[in-house]
Amino acid sequence: MRFIFSRLMKERLSRIACLLLICVIPGVCEADVGNLGGVIDMVVVIIKYLTDWALISLAFYFILWCCKVSSNKRMVFTILFGISPIFLSDPAIKLYGEPGTHVIVQTEKPVVLAGTTFPAGSRADYIHLGGGFWRRKLVEVTSTRPVRFGPWDITDLRLDPPVENIAYVNLVRPEVIDGWACDETPSFELTSGLPRLHGCKIVAPRKIGDLNWFAGTFVQREQNNDWSLDLFAYDIPNGSKDPAQAFGFPIDRMSATYSASYELRTWTGSAISADLPIGDYIFSRVGDTKLTWQAPGRIVVAGYGKERKTGAAVACVLVQLADGQTRPCEKRSESDQERTP
Repeated sequence: MRFIFSRLMKERLSRIACLLLICVIPGVCEADVGNLGGVIDMVVVIIKYLTDWALISLAFYFILWCCKVSSNKRMVFTILFGISPIFLSDPAIKLYGEPGTHVIVQTEKPVVLAGTTFPAGSRADYIHLGGGFWRRKLVEVTSTRPVRFGPWDITDLRLDPPVENIAYVNLVRPEVIDGWACDETPSFELTSGLPRLHGCKIVAPRKIGDLNWFAGTFVQREQNNDWSLDLFAYDIPNGSKDPAQAFGFPIDRMSATYSASYELRTWTGSAISADLPIGDYIFSRVGDTKLTWQAPGRIVVAGYGKERKTGAAVACVLVQLADGQTRPCEKRSESDQERTP
């Protein structure tokens, strides 16, 4: 009787030990190895992977032992189980965490991204870093209710690794940010204190000097704090019947840079797909007609042009904005012609 009781207790204790071992292994496998980088990181990851799998194989062996499998079968099954990743490399990589893959989960507790706290129940997007399924980075969070991002209300925030100093957000409503009437999808720089505008599409027209920038213009802050603006005619809302104009020329696209105090630094544009008359000259719709502003106040028109009276070909014309006078560009050497007039 004592023998039977002792044997039952031994079997029960062995099963409890197996269960405890199985419960402990996930914690061991989820230990972070850090981010050492390069060859060292790769070696550490390989060693850790082999260690993890050896522990899992050992647990498998004890499970077979608890199930009273004979010693020979236990050994064979454990060996087969231990070398199975060789034959299941792709599933193993996916289980272990394939770099660049995304995992989307619904959060059970608040999460923080770029200093912004999102409530439980938010939609979180993680990207795998490789080296283990537990090594992942939060790159986007979407909330069902607004949260505060600086002085603005947002519902979504996204980072694009490796450029993690730029945050792309969804505002609850259009906002005036750094003087620009932005739409609901601006981007912000995170390099200093409060986030500051990096770029957006404007939702209201704005006149700066002699230029009218329609709603739909894309504005972006440059590294030297200049502003760059881009406008495509087809981005203008409601399809205006009149073509966009700049310096008196009909254009289908224009780009400019301004200083922080909105002083015009550079401007370029392209004419609409039609013949463009300029004083005594006319530029053909064949090919692109490029317009370039030059200080102190003239426009360089380059393309396929000709003189109206003589029909002589001309590739470049200078237009003085003050009086509208036009003249062909000066002839230059071949090396000079490679540069913008």
